[in-house]
Amino acid sequence: VDEDGFIHRQSVTLGNVHDSQERDTLLLGDETALYADAAYSSQQTRDKLAKYGIDDQVQRKGYRGKPLSEEEQTRNKVIAVTRAGGERPFATYKRHYGLGRTRFMGLAKNATVYGLGYHGCEHSQRSQVFNALRHTRAKLCGVNVSKIGENH
Repeated sequence: VDEDGFIHRQSVTLGNVHDSQERDTLLLGDETALYADAAYSSQQTRDKLAKYGIDDQVQRKGYRGKPLSEEEQTRNKVIAVTRAGGERPFATYKRHYGLGRTRFMGLAKNATVYGLGYHGCEHSQRSQVFNALRHTRAKLCGVNVSKIGENH
């Protein structure tokens, strides 16, 4: 996600694949910094970022018997402010467009649905795309389409 909230790349995986396994897939190569949660915190990540000259803004995590220092906690809070802007589009898609859960069997179908929503149009057109996706999903699930959106 860039500073404008535009999602440049996404990855859809099985539920048993940890987020950090997709780190290299999601990096474009032109980043100046990587803002990420503690799931990405590892020596391997720090080495890779240093190798490519990418500023390490990955939150640190504590371990049993070795909690975060006051300095590391402060660092995490500073990083969290910037990360919140990158997480906001995903929260919006989950909360308002029903994309909090996968609805179809198979990665290809789910990747298509999420891809259309994230990449398929300009921000001003996203609500139209998501409404169309909601109606399509409802029809596939046997829901009366005329009832969608009445409670909003």
